[in-house]
Amino acid sequence: MSVEMKDSGIAWIGEIPKHWNTIKLGDLYSQRKEKVSDKDFPPLSVTMQGILPQLETAAKTDDGDNRKLVRIGDFAINSRSDRRGSCGISAYDGSVSLINTVLVPRNEMNPIYYNWLFHI
Repeated sequence: MSVEMKDSGIAWIGEIPKHWNTIKLGDLYSQRKEKVSDKDFPPLSVTMQGILPQLETAAKTDDGDNRKLVRIGDFAINSRSDRRGSCGISAYDGSVSLINTVLVPRNEMNPIYYNWLFHI
């Protein structure tokens, strides 16, 4: 069975199936920048296995009042270069280090698909 293709409009992607659409990441997510304390929101770690309660081995700061809020369903990405691929959909409300990017879904979506997509 052949699939009718169209130009994606993005040089490095090339052609895509005609019934697909291309959208920018910013159309799916907005960025959460709200700062919170780890006294009010438990500390979380953004790892290769996803978002977990803060690991014992995690580097900790004395500035626990200067963290980013994460809510259940948010997508967080660890921006440290030595943590490439550390990201996930949060199953927890909590707080993460300021080095993480926290994204909030704009619409209802399948979080399992997007979690898989960002790990490939």
